[in-house]
Amino acid sequence: MLFFLQIRVAFITVISFMALFCVSDLYAVMDPRFELDSQVISGLKERTKPQQVGAKRTPKPVKRKSAGTVPLRKGQSGNYASGNAPGQSFKLESPVPALTDQEAVARTQTLWKMMVPPQHEQQKPLSFETPTFSLSLDHERYPVFARMNGGRIILDQNGTIPPLVKFLIEDKDPSVRIVSEFPGGSKKFISSLLEAAGFYSVEENFSMEFGTDPKITVRADFKVEKKADSLINQDVVVISNSRTTFPSSIGNLLKKGGFLLYEPFATLRPLVPQESRTIHSVSVKKQPEIVDSILSAFSLFPEKNKHVDVFPASDNGVSLSVRAERFFVRGEKRYVITTFDGDPVSYTLFRILETRGFNVIILAAEDDFRKVTEKILSRMKIKGSFAQHNLLQDDSSGYSLQMSGFKLDNANLSGEDLFLTDRPMNPVVRELLKESGFTINNR
Repeated sequence: MLFFLQIRVAFITVISFMALFCVSDLYAVMDPRFELDSQVISGLKERTKPQQVGAKRTPKPVKRKSAGTVPLRKGQSGNYASGNAPGQSFKLESPVPALTDQEAVARTQTLWKMMVPPQHEQQKPLSFETPTFSLSLDHERYPVFARMNGGRIILDQNGTIPPLVKFLIEDKDPSVRIVSEFPGGSKKFISSLLEAAGFYSVEENFSMEFGTDPKITVRADFKVEKKADSLINQDVVVISNSRTTFPSSIGNLLKKGGFLLYEPFATLRPLVPQESRTIHSVSVKKQPEIVDSILSAFSLFPEKNKHVDVFPASDNGVSLSVRAERFFVRGEKRYVITTFDGDPVSYTLFRILETRGFNVIILAAEDDFRKVTEKILSRMKIKGSFAQHNLLQDDSSGYSLQMSGFKLDNANLSGEDLFLTDRPMNPVVRELLKESGFTINNR
Protein backbone atom coordinates (compact mmCIF):
# COMPACT_ATOMS: atom_id res chain seq x y z
CA MET A 1 0.00 0.00 0.00
CA LEU A 2 2.83 2.36 0.84
CA PHE A 3 4.40 1.60 -2.52
CA PHE A 4 1.29 2.71 -4.39
CA LEU A 5 1.12 5.94 -2.37
CA GLN A 6 4.72 6.75 -3.25
CA ILE A 7 4.05 6.19 -6.96
CA ARG A 8 0.97 8.46 -6.83
CA VAL A 9 2.89 11.28 -5.13
CA ALA A 10 5.67 11.04 -7.71
CA PHE A 11 3.16 11.17 -10.58
CA ILE A 12 1.45 14.27 -9.16
CA THR A 13 4.83 15.95 -8.75
CA VAL A 14 5.79 15.31 -12.36
CA ILE A 15 2.44 16.60 -13.61
CA SER A 16 2.82 19.79 -11.54
CA PHE A 17 6.29 20.53 -12.97
CA MET A 18 5.00 19.99 -16.51
CA ALA A 19 2.08 22.38 -15.91
CA LEU A 20 4.43 25.08 -14.64
CA PHE A 21 6.66 24.65 -17.70
CA CYS A 22 3.71 24.99 -20.13
CA VAL A 23 2.41 28.09 -18.37
CA SER A 24 5.80 29.78 -18.71
CA ASP A 25 5.87 28.84 -22.40
CA LEU A 26 2.37 30.18 -22.90
CA TYR A 27 3.35 33.46 -21.25
CA ALA A 28 6.29 33.75 -23.63
CA VAL A 29 4.02 33.17 -26.61
CA MET A 30 1.56 35.86 -25.44
CA ASP A 31 4.30 38.40 -24.69
CA PRO A 32 3.19 41.68 -26.41
CA ARG A 33 6.65 42.09 -27.90
CA PHE A 34 5.97 39.10 -30.14
CA GLU A 35 2.31 39.86 -30.90
CA LEU A 36 1.41 40.67 -34.56
CA ASP A 37 -0.91 43.54 -35.36
CA SER A 38 -4.36 42.15 -36.27
CA GLN A 39 -4.65 44.64 -39.13
CA VAL A 40 -1.38 43.39 -40.62
CA ILE A 41 -2.51 39.79 -40.79
CA SER A 42 -6.15 40.55 -41.70
CA GLY A 43 -5.28 40.65 -45.37
CA LEU A 44 -4.02 37.10 -45.21
CA LYS A 45 -7.46 35.81 -44.28
CA GLU A 46 -8.87 36.51 -47.72
CA ARG A 47 -7.69 33.22 -49.15
CA THR A 48 -9.65 30.25 -47.85
CA LYS A 49 -7.88 27.70 -50.06
CA PRO A 50 -4.15 27.22 -50.59
CA GLN A 51 -2.87 28.26 -54.01
CA GLN A 52 -0.32 26.57 -56.17
CA VAL A 53 3.05 28.21 -56.48
CA GLY A 54 3.18 30.53 -59.49
CA ALA A 55 -0.61 30.40 -60.05
CA LYS A 56 -2.31 33.69 -60.82
CA ARG A 57 -5.36 34.78 -58.90
CA THR A 58 -8.27 35.97 -60.97
CA PRO A 59 -9.57 39.26 -59.52
CA LYS A 60 -13.26 39.54 -58.82
CA PRO A 61 -15.19 41.72 -61.25
CA VAL A 62 -15.76 45.23 -59.95
CA LYS A 63 -19.26 46.66 -60.19
CA ARG A 64 -19.36 50.16 -61.60
CA LYS A 65 -22.03 52.75 -62.08
CA SER A 66 -23.22 53.47 -65.60
CA ALA A 67 -21.38 56.22 -67.42
CA GLY A 68 -24.53 58.25 -68.15
CA THR A 69 -25.09 60.51 -71.12
CA VAL A 70 -22.28 62.62 -72.51
CA PRO A 71 -22.09 65.17 -75.33
CA LEU A 72 -22.43 63.63 -78.77
CA ARG A 73 -19.20 63.35 -80.71
CA LYS A 74 -18.16 62.12 -84.12
CA GLY A 75 -14.89 60.65 -85.27
CA GLN A 76 -12.07 59.41 -83.13
CA SER A 77 -8.51 60.45 -82.56
CA GLY A 78 -5.74 59.01 -80.43
CA ASN A 79 -3.60 62.13 -80.68
CA TYR A 80 -2.99 64.37 -77.73
CA ALA A 81 -3.74 68.07 -77.94
CA SER A 82 -6.00 67.77 -80.94
CA GLY A 83 -9.69 67.78 -81.83
CA ASN A 84 -12.67 69.99 -82.58
CA ALA A 85 -14.49 72.26 -80.16
CA PRO A 86 -18.14 71.82 -79.27
CA GLY A 87 -20.45 74.58 -80.40
CA GLN A 88 -23.40 73.21 -78.43
CA SER A 89 -24.17 70.35 -76.08
CA PHE A 90 -25.73 67.18 -77.48
CA LYS A 91 -26.66 63.87 -75.84
CA LEU A 92 -26.56 60.35 -77.14
CA GLU A 93 -29.60 58.11 -77.01
CA SER A 94 -27.39 55.47 -75.33
CA PRO A 95 -24.40 56.09 -73.02
CA VAL A 96 -20.90 56.16 -74.47
CA PRO A 97 -19.06 53.04 -73.22
CA ALA A 98 -16.64 53.78 -70.42
CA LEU A 99 -12.99 52.87 -70.77
CA THR A 100 -12.08 49.50 -69.33
CA ASP A 101 -9.44 49.37 -66.60
CA GLN A 102 -7.01 47.78 -69.05
CA GLU A 103 -7.53 50.59 -71.60
CA ALA A 104 -7.21 53.26 -68.92
CA VAL A 105 -3.96 51.78 -67.59
CA ALA A 106 -2.48 51.51 -71.09
CA ARG A 107 -3.33 55.14 -71.86
CA THR A 108 -1.96 56.27 -68.51
CA GLN A 109 1.29 54.40 -69.14
CA THR A 110 1.66 56.20 -72.47
CA LEU A 111 1.09 59.53 -70.73
CA TRP A 112 3.51 58.66 -67.95
CA LYS A 113 6.37 57.78 -70.28
CA MET A 114 6.13 61.27 -71.78
CA MET A 115 6.08 62.91 -68.37
CA VAL A 116 8.60 60.74 -66.51
CA PRO A 117 10.90 58.83 -68.90
CA PRO A 118 11.67 55.69 -66.85
CA GLN A 119 15.15 54.38 -66.13
CA HIS A 120 15.98 50.72 -66.65
CA GLU A 121 15.60 49.77 -62.99
CA GLN A 122 12.21 51.46 -62.75
CA GLN A 123 10.82 49.26 -65.51
CA LYS A 124 11.67 45.96 -63.81
CA PRO A 125 8.96 43.99 -61.95
CA LEU A 126 9.10 44.43 -58.19
CA SER A 127 10.93 41.58 -56.40
CA PHE A 128 12.93 41.17 -53.19
CA GLU A 129 15.25 38.41 -52.04
CA THR A 130 16.34 38.40 -48.39
CA PRO A 131 17.64 35.69 -46.03
CA THR A 132 14.19 35.55 -44.40
CA PHE A 133 11.76 35.96 -47.31
CA SER A 134 11.37 36.36 -51.06
CA LEU A 135 8.69 38.55 -52.59
CA SER A 136 7.61 39.39 -56.15
CA LEU A 137 4.60 40.98 -57.82
CA ASP A 138 3.07 40.10 -61.16
CA HIS A 139 4.04 42.94 -63.52
CA GLU A 140 0.79 42.65 -65.51
CA ARG A 141 -1.53 42.65 -62.51
CA TYR A 142 0.43 45.34 -60.70
CA PRO A 143 1.72 47.87 -63.30
CA VAL A 144 4.78 49.91 -62.40
CA PHE A 145 5.13 53.66 -62.94
CA ALA A 146 8.32 55.68 -62.50
CA ARG A 147 8.74 58.35 -59.84
CA MET A 148 10.72 61.56 -60.24
CA ASN A 149 13.27 60.52 -57.56
CA GLY A 150 14.06 57.21 -59.22
CA GLY A 151 11.54 55.21 -57.20
CA ARG A 152 8.53 53.29 -58.40
CA ILE A 153 4.75 53.45 -58.08
CA ILE A 154 2.93 50.14 -57.82
CA LEU A 155 -0.68 50.26 -59.02
CA ASP A 156 -2.86 47.98 -56.90
CA GLN A 157 -5.93 48.57 -59.10
CA ASN A 158 -8.09 45.89 -57.47
CA GLY A 159 -6.89 46.39 -53.89
CA THR A 160 -5.59 42.80 -53.63
CA ILE A 161 -2.16 43.41 -52.07
CA PRO A 162 -2.47 42.32 -48.39
CA PRO A 163 -1.47 44.88 -45.73
CA LEU A 164 1.42 42.68 -44.55
CA VAL A 165 2.85 42.58 -48.09
CA LYS A 166 2.51 46.36 -48.40
CA PHE A 167 4.39 46.73 -45.12
CA LEU A 168 7.20 44.46 -46.33
CA ILE A 169 7.52 46.34 -49.66
CA GLU A 170 7.61 49.82 -48.14
CA ASP A 171 9.95 48.67 -45.37
CA LYS A 172 12.36 47.07 -47.83
CA ASP A 173 12.28 49.96 -50.37
CA PRO A 174 11.06 53.33 -48.99
CA SER A 175 11.15 54.83 -52.52
CA VAL A 176 8.17 52.66 -53.54
CA ARG A 177 4.65 54.04 -53.35
CA ILE A 178 1.57 51.83 -53.62
CA VAL A 179 -1.56 53.41 -55.17
CA SER A 180 -4.85 51.57 -54.69
CA GLU A 181 -7.31 53.12 -57.13
CA PHE A 182 -9.63 51.85 -59.83
CA PRO A 183 -8.36 53.25 -63.19
CA GLY A 184 -11.31 53.70 -65.55
CA GLY A 185 -10.08 57.16 -66.54
CA SER A 186 -11.19 58.67 -63.25
CA LYS A 187 -9.84 61.96 -62.00
CA LYS A 188 -9.09 60.48 -58.58
CA PHE A 189 -6.95 57.80 -60.21
CA ILE A 190 -4.74 60.34 -62.01
CA SER A 191 -4.65 62.53 -58.90
CA SER A 192 -3.32 59.65 -56.79
CA LEU A 193 -0.58 58.86 -59.32
CA LEU A 194 0.48 62.52 -59.56
CA GLU A 195 0.62 62.79 -55.78
CA ALA A 196 2.80 59.70 -55.50
CA ALA A 197 5.13 60.74 -58.34
CA GLY A 198 6.99 63.41 -56.38
CA PHE A 199 6.52 66.29 -58.83
CA TYR A 200 7.53 69.78 -57.74
CA SER A 201 3.98 71.12 -57.97
CA VAL A 202 0.55 69.69 -58.82
CA GLU A 203 -2.51 71.96 -59.04
CA GLU A 204 -6.02 70.63 -59.58
CA ASN A 205 -8.86 72.41 -61.42
CA PHE A 206 -6.47 74.79 -63.14
CA SER A 207 -7.72 77.58 -65.41
CA MET A 208 -6.04 80.31 -67.43
CA GLU A 209 -7.22 83.19 -69.58
CA PHE A 210 -5.87 84.49 -72.87
CA GLY A 211 -6.83 87.99 -73.99
CA THR A 212 -9.53 90.28 -72.66
CA ASP A 213 -12.05 90.80 -75.45
CA PRO A 214 -12.22 88.32 -77.09
CA LYS A 215 -11.21 86.22 -74.07
CA ILE A 216 -10.42 82.51 -74.22
CA THR A 217 -10.62 80.63 -70.93
CA VAL A 218 -9.01 77.18 -70.76
CA ARG A 219 -9.81 74.81 -67.91
CA ALA A 220 -7.83 71.67 -67.12
CA ASP A 221 -7.98 69.02 -64.42
CA PHE A 222 -4.29 69.28 -63.51
CA LYS A 223 -1.31 71.57 -63.98
CA VAL A 224 2.02 69.88 -63.23
CA GLU A 225 5.40 71.51 -62.72
CA LYS A 226 7.79 68.59 -62.83
CA LYS A 227 10.77 70.50 -61.44
CA ALA A 228 11.41 73.81 -59.70
CA ASP A 229 12.55 75.39 -62.98
CA SER A 230 9.73 73.96 -65.15
CA LEU A 231 7.96 77.30 -65.41
CA ILE A 232 11.14 79.08 -66.49
CA ASN A 233 11.97 76.35 -68.99
CA GLN A 234 8.38 76.27 -70.31
CA ASP A 235 8.06 72.64 -69.34
CA VAL A 236 4.68 72.79 -67.59
CA VAL A 237 2.19 69.98 -68.27
CA VAL A 238 -1.57 70.52 -68.45
CA ILE A 239 -3.71 67.37 -68.20
CA SER A 240 -7.33 67.08 -69.25
CA ASN A 241 -9.18 64.04 -67.93
CA SER A 242 -12.09 64.48 -70.35
CA ARG A 243 -13.14 62.02 -73.03
CA THR A 244 -13.58 65.00 -75.38
CA THR A 245 -10.60 66.29 -77.29
CA PHE A 246 -9.58 69.93 -77.25
CA PRO A 247 -9.42 71.81 -80.56
CA SER A 248 -5.96 71.91 -82.11
CA SER A 249 -6.06 75.71 -81.84
CA ILE A 250 -6.27 75.42 -78.04
CA GLY A 251 -3.33 73.04 -77.96
CA ASN A 252 -1.27 75.44 -80.07
CA LEU A 253 -2.28 78.37 -77.87
CA LEU A 254 -1.17 76.53 -74.73
CA LYS A 255 2.09 75.50 -76.37
CA LYS A 256 2.92 79.12 -77.21
CA GLY A 257 2.33 79.97 -73.55
CA GLY A 258 4.75 77.28 -72.38
CA PHE A 259 2.14 74.63 -71.53
CA LEU A 260 2.07 71.14 -72.98
CA LEU A 261 -1.44 69.68 -73.20
CA TYR A 262 -2.01 65.96 -72.57
CA GLU A 263 -5.38 64.25 -73.01
CA PRO A 264 -4.81 60.59 -72.11
CA PHE A 265 -8.46 59.49 -72.23
CA ALA A 266 -9.79 61.70 -75.03
CA THR A 267 -11.02 59.71 -78.02
CA LEU A 268 -14.19 61.56 -79.00
CA ARG A 269 -14.59 64.62 -81.19
CA PRO A 270 -17.60 66.89 -80.69
CA LEU A 271 -20.27 67.14 -83.32
CA VAL A 272 -20.21 70.49 -85.11
CA PRO A 273 -23.80 71.83 -85.33
CA GLN A 274 -25.24 71.85 -88.83
CA GLU A 275 -27.34 75.00 -88.38
CA SER A 276 -25.87 78.23 -89.67
CA ARG A 277 -24.11 80.39 -87.08
CA THR A 278 -22.55 83.53 -88.48
CA ILE A 279 -20.24 86.07 -86.92
CA HIS A 280 -20.20 89.35 -88.76
CA SER A 281 -17.02 91.26 -88.01
CA VAL A 282 -17.15 95.02 -88.57
CA SER A 283 -13.59 96.21 -89.00
CA VAL A 284 -14.21 99.58 -90.71
CA LYS A 285 -14.08 102.79 -88.67
CA LYS A 286 -15.91 105.50 -90.63
CA GLN A 287 -19.60 105.85 -89.82
CA PRO A 288 -21.00 105.45 -93.38
CA GLU A 289 -18.90 102.31 -93.82
CA ILE A 290 -20.08 100.99 -90.45
CA VAL A 291 -23.70 101.47 -91.59
CA ASP A 292 -23.07 99.62 -94.84
CA SER A 293 -21.30 96.79 -93.02
CA ILE A 294 -24.12 96.33 -90.52
CA LEU A 295 -26.76 96.30 -93.25
CA SER A 296 -24.78 93.80 -95.31
CA ALA A 297 -24.98 91.38 -92.37
CA PHE A 298 -28.73 91.28 -93.05
CA SER A 299 -28.16 90.97 -96.80
CA LEU A 300 -29.29 94.57 -97.28
CA PHE A 301 -27.52 96.77 -99.82
CA PRO A 302 -28.97 100.30 -99.62
CA GLU A 303 -29.18 102.99 -102.24
CA LYS A 304 -26.80 105.85 -101.41
CA ASN A 305 -27.75 109.55 -101.45
CA LYS A 306 -31.25 108.81 -102.73
CA HIS A 307 -33.75 111.67 -103.01
CA VAL A 308 -36.90 110.61 -101.22
CA ASP A 309 -40.13 112.46 -102.00
CA VAL A 310 -41.74 114.24 -99.07
CA PHE A 311 -44.58 115.61 -101.22
CA PRO A 312 -44.89 113.91 -104.63
CA ALA A 313 -45.84 116.28 -107.46
CA SER A 314 -48.82 114.15 -108.33
CA ASP A 315 -50.51 115.06 -105.04
CA ASN A 316 -50.98 118.83 -105.38
CA GLY A 317 -48.47 119.95 -107.96
CA VAL A 318 -45.80 120.71 -105.31
CA SER A 319 -42.72 118.49 -105.43
CA LEU A 320 -40.47 118.26 -102.35
CA SER A 321 -37.77 115.68 -101.76
CA VAL A 322 -34.99 115.18 -99.21
CA ARG A 323 -31.67 113.47 -99.68
CA ALA A 324 -31.24 110.28 -97.65
CA GLU A 325 -27.74 108.98 -97.12
CA ARG A 326 -29.03 105.41 -97.15
CA PHE A 327 -32.36 104.01 -98.36
CA PHE A 328 -33.46 100.34 -98.36
CA VAL A 329 -36.53 98.13 -98.18
CA ARG A 330 -36.85 95.16 -95.82
CA GLY A 331 -40.00 93.08 -95.56
CA GLU A 332 -42.01 95.62 -97.56
CA LYS A 333 -41.03 98.37 -95.13
CA ARG A 334 -39.07 101.42 -96.28
CA TYR A 335 -36.10 102.64 -94.27
CA VAL A 336 -34.10 105.85 -94.42
CA ILE A 337 -30.79 106.48 -92.62
CA THR A 338 -29.36 109.95 -92.28
CA THR A 339 -26.91 111.85 -90.11
CA PHE A 340 -28.22 114.88 -88.26
CA ASP A 341 -26.06 117.88 -89.13
CA GLY A 342 -27.71 120.35 -86.75
CA ASP A 343 -30.09 121.84 -89.35
CA PRO A 344 -33.59 121.92 -87.76
CA VAL A 345 -35.25 122.13 -91.21
CA SER A 346 -33.69 118.85 -92.33
CA TYR A 347 -34.71 117.27 -89.03
CA THR A 348 -38.30 118.43 -89.55
CA LEU A 349 -38.40 117.06 -93.10
CA PHE A 350 -37.28 113.63 -91.97
CA ARG A 351 -39.89 113.62 -89.25
CA ILE A 352 -42.46 114.41 -91.91
CA LEU A 353 -41.18 111.37 -93.84
CA GLU A 354 -42.12 109.24 -90.83
CA THR A 355 -45.71 110.43 -91.18
CA ARG A 356 -45.56 109.26 -94.80
CA GLY A 357 -44.76 105.68 -93.71
CA PHE A 358 -40.96 105.74 -93.79
CA ASN A 359 -38.87 104.30 -90.95
CA VAL A 360 -36.28 106.97 -90.32
CA ILE A 361 -33.01 106.30 -88.47
CA ILE A 362 -31.25 109.52 -87.47
CA LEU A 363 -27.62 109.17 -86.43
CA ALA A 364 -25.41 111.59 -84.53
CA ALA A 365 -21.98 112.36 -85.95
CA GLU A 366 -20.27 110.86 -82.89
CA ASP A 367 -22.19 107.57 -82.93
CA ASP A 368 -19.84 104.57 -82.91
CA PHE A 369 -20.42 100.93 -83.88
CA ARG A 370 -22.42 100.15 -80.75
CA LYS A 371 -24.69 103.19 -80.97
CA VAL A 372 -25.25 102.87 -84.72
CA THR A 373 -26.16 99.19 -84.35
CA GLU A 374 -28.53 99.84 -81.45
CA LYS A 375 -30.43 102.46 -83.48
CA ILE A 376 -30.67 100.25 -86.58
CA LEU A 377 -31.78 97.18 -84.62
CA SER A 378 -34.35 99.17 -82.66
CA ARG A 379 -35.92 100.61 -85.81
CA MET A 380 -35.92 97.23 -87.53
CA LYS A 381 -37.49 95.70 -84.38
CA ILE A 382 -34.74 93.14 -83.93
CA LYS A 383 -34.05 92.22 -80.30
CA GLY A 384 -30.45 92.39 -79.23
CA SER A 385 -28.28 94.11 -76.64
CA PHE A 386 -24.58 94.81 -76.50
CA ALA A 387 -22.71 92.62 -73.99
CA GLN A 388 -19.82 90.21 -73.63
CA HIS A 389 -21.45 86.95 -74.68
CA ASN A 390 -20.35 83.35 -74.24
CA LEU A 391 -20.00 82.15 -77.82
CA LEU A 392 -18.48 78.84 -76.77
CA GLN A 393 -19.66 77.63 -73.41
CA ASP A 394 -20.35 74.04 -72.41
CA ASP A 395 -20.06 72.42 -68.99
CA SER A 396 -18.50 69.32 -70.54
CA SER A 397 -15.81 71.20 -72.47
CA GLY A 398 -12.55 72.52 -71.07
CA TYR A 399 -12.65 75.94 -72.64
CA SER A 400 -14.90 78.90 -73.37
CA LEU A 401 -14.82 82.02 -75.52
CA GLN A 402 -16.31 85.37 -74.55
CA MET A 403 -16.60 88.32 -76.93
CA SER A 404 -18.48 91.62 -76.90
CA GLY A 405 -21.11 92.28 -79.51
CA PHE A 406 -24.78 91.81 -80.39
CA LYS A 407 -26.06 88.23 -80.21
CA LEU A 408 -29.17 88.02 -82.39
CA ASP A 409 -31.40 84.95 -82.56
CA ASN A 410 -33.39 84.50 -85.76
CA ALA A 411 -32.06 87.84 -86.96
CA ASN A 412 -32.45 87.28 -90.69
CA LEU A 413 -35.70 86.73 -92.51
CA SER A 414 -34.43 83.19 -93.14
CA GLY A 415 -34.23 82.55 -89.37
CA GLU A 416 -30.44 82.35 -89.04
CA ASP A 417 -28.59 83.34 -85.88
CA LEU A 418 -26.17 86.23 -86.12
CA PHE A 419 -23.47 87.80 -83.97
CA LEU A 420 -22.36 91.36 -84.73
CA THR A 421 -19.03 92.56 -83.33
CA ASP A 422 -16.34 95.13 -83.95
CA ARG A 423 -13.75 93.37 -81.78
CA PRO A 424 -10.52 92.42 -83.58
CA MET A 425 -10.00 88.67 -83.70
CA ASN A 426 -6.53 87.18 -83.76
CA PRO A 427 -5.79 84.02 -85.78
CA VAL A 428 -6.25 81.73 -82.75
CA VAL A 429 -9.74 83.08 -82.04
CA ARG A 430 -10.71 82.81 -85.70
CA GLU A 431 -9.46 79.25 -85.95
CA LEU A 432 -11.26 78.24 -82.75
CA LEU A 433 -14.54 79.69 -83.99
CA LYS A 434 -14.22 78.01 -87.37
CA GLU A 435 -13.46 74.66 -85.72
CA SER A 436 -16.63 75.16 -83.70
CA GLY A 437 -18.82 75.58 -86.77
CA PHE A 438 -19.00 79.37 -87.04
CA THR A 439 -18.82 81.26 -90.32
CA ILE A 440 -16.95 84.54 -90.06
CA ASN A 441 -17.80 87.38 -92.45
CA ASN A 442 -15.51 90.40 -92.57
CA ARG A 443 -16.55 93.83 -93.73
